[in-house]
Amino acid sequence: MLSQEQKHGILLFDEIMLRESIAVKSTNLSYVGYENYGNEIPASNTKANHGLVFMFQSLSVNFCQPVAVFTSTGTVKGIILAQLIVKAIYLLENSGVKVDGIVSDGAQTNRRLWTELSVSGSINNVKNSFQNPMDESRSIYVFSDVPHLIKNIRNRLNNKTTLKVSK
Repeated sequence: MLSQEQKHGILLFDEIMLRESIAVKSTNLSYVGYENYGNEIPASNTKANHGLVFMFQSLSVNFCQPVAVFTSTGTVKGIILAQLIVKAIYLLENSGVKVDGIVSDGAQTNRRLWTELSVSGSINNVKNSFQNPMDESRSIYVFSDVPHLIKNIRNRLNNKTTLKVSK
């Protein structure tokens, strides 16, 4: 059982490419491998080639819990990702945990999600949080995954041999 402090955490999510394949599940004679958003958003009958994973990580104890896995054809669109994030926050908060932030890499769809949530990293308009949909007195902070940021800088230096820093 987690204490109240241990119930505070971060919702992490990431998307990966998958190999397209269709298989029959012998337990219920259903097909797997198609686009599937868990009945949250209508899916097409096309082969999935991306997987989206959500996980909750406590801030004060070594505890993490997978929350959801979705399959899609192509990357999940920013507006759909925003809907899935809000639903995940709703379910997590209803289960008793407190979502204090979300973490993702800087992929184009995630940046679109940030726009949908009114998050901005613009020099003249920095806004790194949005209102918690379950508790108007709390904010949810948005973080970019630091290892991905470092990897992007490394790749930029490797490909261009220079890195321009704006003032």
